[in-house]
Amino acid sequence: MKFIIIIGNLLLLVLSPVRIACQALSFEHYGMKQGLGDNQVRCIHFDAQGFMWLGTTEGLDRFDGESFTHHSRSSNSPEALCGNVINDVIHDADGNLWIASRDGGICKMNTWGKVLEHPILWSGDSTQVNMVNKLFFTTDSLLYASTVKGMFIAKQPYDHFELSDTTHVATFFDLFEFQRKVYCSTVGIAVGEITKNGIETRFSNEYLASGYILQCFYPLGNGQWLSGGWDPDLHLIDMNKNVLENIRVEVTPTVDKDDEIICITENAPGKFWLGWKSGQLMEYDASTKNFQWLRISQEDSKTLNGSRIFCMHTDHLGRTWIGTDAGLHVYNPFSAVFEIDWLPDRNATVNDLASFQNRLAISTTKGLYVQDNDDFEFVPLSGYNDYAAYALLEADNVLWVGTTNNVARYTGHSMNDHFIHHVDYIDGLTSTRINALLDFEVNGHPYLFINPYGHGTFVGSIEERRWAYGVVFSDGNMENLVRKIFRDSYGNIWFAGAASGLNKLVHTSFENKPFPIWPWKSHAILGSHIHLDAKRFSDKEVSNEISGICEASGNKLWLATMGSGLVHFDPNAGGKQFSKINDSPNSVKALIADDNGRIWLIATGGLHSFDTSTGLWKHYSEQDGIPAAGLSQAMIKLNGNNLIAGGNGFLMRWNPDKILANPEIPKTVITGFDIHGITLNQLLAEKTIVLNPDQNFITIHFSSLCYNKAEDSRFEYILEGLDNHWRSAGNVNFVDFNDLPFGEFIFKVRATNADGKSDDGFASLRIHIRTPFFRSWFFIHSCIVCFAFVIYAVFAYRRRQRLRLDHLRNKIARDLHDDVGSALGSISLYSEAARRTLSGGNQQATEFVLDKMGSTSREMIEKMHDIVWAVNPENDSMEQVIERMQNHINELKTDTNPSMEFKYQLDIVSLKLDMNARKNIFLIFKEAIYNSLKHAQSHKISIDLIRTNLDLVMVIQDDGIGFDIEQIKYGGNGLKNMNARAEEIGASLIIISNQQGTRLVLTSPLVGMDMKMNLK
Repeated sequence: MKFIIIIGNLLLLVLSPVRIACQALSFEHYGMKQGLGDNQVRCIHFDAQGFMWLGTTEGLDRFDGESFTHHSRSSNSPEALCGNVINDVIHDADGNLWIASRDGGICKMNTWGKVLEHPILWSGDSTQVNMVNKLFFTTDSLLYASTVKGMFIAKQPYDHFELSDTTHVATFFDLFEFQRKVYCSTVGIAVGEITKNGIETRFSNEYLASGYILQCFYPLGNGQWLSGGWDPDLHLIDMNKNVLENIRVEVTPTVDKDDEIICITENAPGKFWLGWKSGQLMEYDASTKNFQWLRISQEDSKTLNGSRIFCMHTDHLGRTWIGTDAGLHVYNPFSAVFEIDWLPDRNATVNDLASFQNRLAISTTKGLYVQDNDDFEFVPLSGYNDYAAYALLEADNVLWVGTTNNVARYTGHSMNDHFIHHVDYIDGLTSTRINALLDFEVNGHPYLFINPYGHGTFVGSIEERRWAYGVVFSDGNMENLVRKIFRDSYGNIWFAGAASGLNKLVHTSFENKPFPIWPWKSHAILGSHIHLDAKRFSDKEVSNEISGICEASGNKLWLATMGSGLVHFDPNAGGKQFSKINDSPNSVKALIADDNGRIWLIATGGLHSFDTSTGLWKHYSEQDGIPAAGLSQAMIKLNGNNLIAGGNGFLMRWNPDKILANPEIPKTVITGFDIHGITLNQLLAEKTIVLNPDQNFITIHFSSLCYNKAEDSRFEYILEGLDNHWRSAGNVNFVDFNDLPFGEFIFKVRATNADGKSDDGFASLRIHIRTPFFRSWFFIHSCIVCFAFVIYAVFAYRRRQRLRLDHLRNKIARDLHDDVGSALGSISLYSEAARRTLSGGNQQATEFVLDKMGSTSREMIEKMHDIVWAVNPENDSMEQVIERMQNHINELKTDTNPSMEFKYQLDIVSLKLDMNARKNIFLIFKEAIYNSLKHAQSHKISIDLIRTNLDLVMVIQDDGIGFDIEQIKYGGNGLKNMNARAEEIGASLIIISNQQGTRLVLTSPLVGMDMKMNLK
């Protein structure tokens, strides 16, 4: 690691611009506005994955280079963070974090924020110890915890801490290990060895004031440590020589006797930064043992803020991170690529730059400056002390300065403003500005194009000191909003404007007379002006508002546009001449080309560069040292490929060849996991994230773990199982997946840094979305079984229905055969008997036989009616049964027959009966009435139809003489028929008969009647 730091810093010293050495140190700042949980940063730790962890007074923050993830103690639960005032963070061999707090003891947490353990530290008086100062892992895998009530030690798996035998010492601070022995600092003992029997003094505090201690042990190697203490000096511990050396820091007004060194880091080989309690930063050179205060930038956004430094850490790339009571700061040597020169007036905005007599001319909103080395000279305009200078042009060792309504000449000794002055041919012209100048020659005579923005383009004769009013015309359109006038390497003159875009000058004329006949006048007359005829070049896909133009890469033009970004223009192309450059910022204010074919642009967000050979973009912002005041639109390239850009109150210099490449190789990690917008980062600890079917709207967050220009990292991802190729996410560090199908997926993501470098690896995440129940094999198999059962049931039902119909048909046929056949047979016999008696002349016998034939016929007709009525489906309702019973009773009412009373409950009218049930119930009814009329000698017959629960009950009762049931049971057919019919429909038939009358009760179940019938 130190080798990398040494190489990086050597490269920085060799390749950085010369002026960088004397520059004040600039820092990038992170605070609560950037997402940090609290501005008091007490400790800094990089874990095994590369995440940065920051302990604050309001909890613990994880930083990935772009965003912060905050953790705090919200409850006293064992699963909550141990405390909110974090003193120390380290990680174990498994990558888990161990956190020491000032207000809650210690706890173990994985990198996704889940607290795994919260061991309790019990002091000798059985009280819980919550104030822990430091944690330390030894080579023997022991975990030490120094507290204000003793030293605690735990063995793997670190679930139990034992208090060491250090009862005579209360408070412990920092620790280090030498030759497998652990040493610590405590009150009264400068360095003590922790043994089984307690603390053995190695060095006393002979160099320290009484009651002071050593703190912040920083290893130098070879058994040596640097340390601060409760005094203003630096201390060197040499365990091999058994020496504690005091390196005196002179007490000055800057360092008083109460100040002290809080933290130490090695910023460069042999150069150590010392962070003071007072918030100051000092460098100690170990080779010379000299101290010097580091020069810190005074710019608000770049300075080292805060009144106290708590911690420092120099990472493997030589960046130094500093935690203060005002947030996190970082000094990045690879970002310190720009030299900043502040103008004497910081309210002056730089409008244009020009090289003049080996000096730099600077036009600003506060006038003209000339810089020679580091000195600025203000050049007043004759007669004007307060004016704005805009366009600059160096021609023939003369500097032409465009101001408001004026073009002045500066020779290096005086400013002459008599060339063009008080141009008032148009009312209100005094409010414009001369924003573009260009010199040209015709027949050896020098001329100028002069552009007062919004009011045409003047043409001036340098020799005659006179001017004429001109207008650029292209395709019949007037371009009076010229922003830049540019001459390419072929001598072509181009006008870049905000109205009609890019125009190439073809020829000039005045009143149809060719150049050089000029209407030199002190005041040009409208309608009598020079025509600057031009050819317009445009593309409907490219904005016509052009803010800059330059030439690079094979004499081809590059355009800065407002809306279309950087545009490549090839005037000799036979087809498409304009080409928009991908990934360009949309609105570009200015551009310039360096000697290596790179285009530098001032645009939204700072400075951008585009390599025309590789197509690689780079972005430079405040992180790289660009002042927060922001860049204007002035740029110039000097000899040696040195570039200068103007800003609001400053100049910025750099050499593109000496800008160090970004040395940080991305290490892509997955940082977050959301389901339906709810953060569930704890799932990232699982080997496979298993989700329910309705949890298929997910967001995956990732990071390049780049702490240098993280915003320029580019990501690619693929979801194996859904995608067939990698997709670009640009610089967006998350991806949404909506309505994912069920199945197994592997999400992979990889990153490249701003220079296109990557570690050739990727981060991956396995995701399993459970199959919906209705798509599972169990469900499908169940559906198949159910479907098969339904089909079987349908076929079985249809089979039963066929059997039932066959049964009914057979029964109807049997009834027809038995009843009708028997009746017809009887009629046949009676007719034969009648024929014999008639031939024998026996009139009485013949009439008897004929009466039998008639009654038999009528009986047969009645049975046929009963069968037809039962078969008809329109008679399924109980209402039809009741009506037929009523009709039958009405037919039997005579003067000789007993009276008959028929009653029924109204709620049975809506009942539905099948054919077999209604037929048998009705026939039992008829048989009972018939028997009562024939044999009972009754005076009254009552019929009742009622419903009880799920039964239909028919009660028929008479007041006749009754009969002997046992005798009738074996003799007559009527009772047998009724029992058979009741059995056929699953009903019960009870007949009670005595001398007071006969009572018949038929109970027919309404539920299951069909089933019983179908089973027959």
